[in-house]
Amino acid sequence: MKISMMSYTMYRGKWKDAFNVEKLCQFTKNLGLDGIDWVTTYGNKPQEIKKIMDDYCLKTVCYTFFVDINFKERSLRQKGIEEIKRGLEIASILGTDKIMLPIG
Repeated sequence: MKISMMSYTMYRGKWKDAFNVEKLCQFTKNLGLDGIDWVTTYGNKPQEIKKIMDDYCLKTVCYTFFVDINFKERSLRQKGIEEIKRGLEIASILGTDKIMLPIG
């Protein structure tokens, strides 16, 4: 079994004030975990995250982001659909073929 870190878990609490992609990757590697589920990019460029992940020989197991598409009218869902497309691009850059969409 392979086990991964969820970035959101580490972003909460004390980590929130000093969130740092490299420190999270180092911590993940020190725990002997194989990868990270990135819950957004926390304002970092996905290319930068991918490079740091590669430096630590870690894999992005999933890219999680939040989108609102819970509307009856298609026109109101369109903004969310565009955000999903962008999220798929980010997931690809991060090196994963999996996304999770927590939809309200």
